[in-house]
Amino acid sequence: MNLATPTTDLLHHYHAALLEHHSMMTHPLHGLSDQLNKDFDVSKWPTTRHEEWKYTSLKALSQIEFSLEASSDSKKLKSYLESLPFYHTEAHHLVFVNGLFHSELSRLIPSEEKTVSSTYVHASLIPEQLAKVIGISCPAERDELRKLNNLVLHDGLSIQLPKGQTATQVYVYQLIDSEQPFAVHSRNLIHLAENAECKVVEHFAAFGNKSHWFNPTTEIQIDAHARLEYCLIQTQSDVGFFTGLSYLRQSDSSQLSHHTISTGGRLIRNNLDLILDGSHIESHMNGLYMLTNDTLVDNHTLVDHQRPHSNSNEFYKGIMDGKSCGVFNGKIFVRQAAQKTNAFQSNRNIVLSPDASVYTKPQLEIFADDVKCSHGATSGQLDEESIFYLRSRGLSHAQAKALLTKAFAGEIVERIPQPELRAYIEQQIDQRF
Repeated sequence: MNLATPTTDLLHHYHAALLEHHSMMTHPLHGLSDQLNKDFDVSKWPTTRHEEWKYTSLKALSQIEFSLEASSDSKKLKSYLESLPFYHTEAHHLVFVNGLFHSELSRLIPSEEKTVSSTYVHASLIPEQLAKVIGISCPAERDELRKLNNLVLHDGLSIQLPKGQTATQVYVYQLIDSEQPFAVHSRNLIHLAENAECKVVEHFAAFGNKSHWFNPTTEIQIDAHARLEYCLIQTQSDVGFFTGLSYLRQSDSSQLSHHTISTGGRLIRNNLDLILDGSHIESHMNGLYMLTNDTLVDNHTLVDHQRPHSNSNEFYKGIMDGKSCGVFNGKIFVRQAAQKTNAFQSNRNIVLSPDASVYTKPQLEIFADDVKCSHGATSGQLDEESIFYLRSRGLSHAQAKALLTKAFAGEIVERIPQPELRAYIEQQIDQRF
């Protein structure tokens, strides 16, 4: 009995084409880790029958025939980058186009080449350091999306900071420019040794009206007393897909601030896994998702407290308009050894259209008895009394709505330290609402 469907046929075809394509290439990252499982199984492709994907269907993604080759227009890309206020700052600027590092559009600080570069470059310069990170913290058996990433391993950011070193601000641009549907499976590898410090902004965007797919994996190890600030920005069009995983592990007395900003995309799935494997850790996770039209954003987060005396604070906000759908699923685990844990989680949503929807599911699993933990979620509309008050002061209904929406989002935006980045996100909010 043949159970093949057009969807499974396309997935099989894409996987087979990737295998053949990469068997003919010398890949800079191949051989770094024997733990990268490449046994793709189409029968395990995530569907809405799986609890973790209950509200997020990948059927539309599965029905697209992605090309393995793409060409780009450097002038168009340069013009776009020049329009970004933060592209002009004094910092590392790593530009990746269709999965490959674009040296002409990038600007790196030469003195930090061995600490901040692309994964392909570091695979040649310091392979022994990357071998300690790649595939170790992110199990390949997680799902078939990760197996595709393990197979392709497109270029991405690599930060390998030694003890006590502070890196210059890092901006990463993952861009797709193709006349055919194209997918990028980038791999970021970050290791901050003891007392190291770094700030990273990763920006995703695509051009044209062809379907595109970002499927990145980011692996981050933050050693004792190290500090990381990471901001992920997604500004894709309504033909774009995003299925990313960020896996972070923190050690004693380390600090993390992680921001996820989603302002566009047909389907966005953000998986953020945070393992607090130490004491006296401080972790902050902030998220803002703003969608219109017939689009979906799904934020799945996991915070795992494994040791005592650590704090985590998670705050996500959503603004849904048109026929968009927002999903938030946040899990907090407090293990038995994690006494004196403080863990807080909050998800708040505003629904601007009667056709928009929100599904939120905060979860706590506590196995320790001396902790302070809380979670909560709210969904509703803009306050009519506030709109009436603003209209009585001379604003139109649309102006009042936009002002209240911007104020709602501002509580997340103001937590981002870079002024150029805040200005850009505020501009995105103004354009959308």
